[in-house]
Amino acid sequence: GSDQVRMDANALVVVLDQLLENAVTHGAENRDVMLQVFCPDGSDRCSLSMSSLNRQPAVDESTINSWLKPFVRGGSPRDGVQVEGAGLGLALVRQLVEAWGGVLELHQEDDPQSTGWTLTQVAVTVPLSASSELEGSREVGERDRV
Repeated sequence: GSDQVRMDANALVVVLDQLLENAVTHGAENRDVMLQVFCPDGSDRCSLSMSSLNRQPAVDESTINSWLKPFVRGGSPRDGVQVEGAGLGLALVRQLVEAWGGVLELHQEDDPQSTGWTLTQVAVTVPLSASSELEGSREVGERDRV
């Protein structure tokens, strides 16, 4: 189809970079990050979904919500090493997604397919043909590759 979303292409790169960096940094080493983009037929929204696995216990919803605030970092080390960062990545992603009229969702649960693993899922859902207030916005469609 020719479904398109109007957004700043540079902001899209920032969103994808931050989400992928978080998945790689906080996920288990040598584990895949799954990425899906889908626009269901008849829907006025398009979604990007990303999931990764790690060995840390799942956290509750209030902790996940705190990660969306500036200067808040997850406290768990990965493989015994503390992960560094300013705690701005997810807050920035949330602000950009909301500027597009979209929603950022995070969820963690024990992986139903692997004992001892936690599944982290991130979803970005934006309206199709959304108008953006961001300068330099253009339509991002099938011809654009990241």
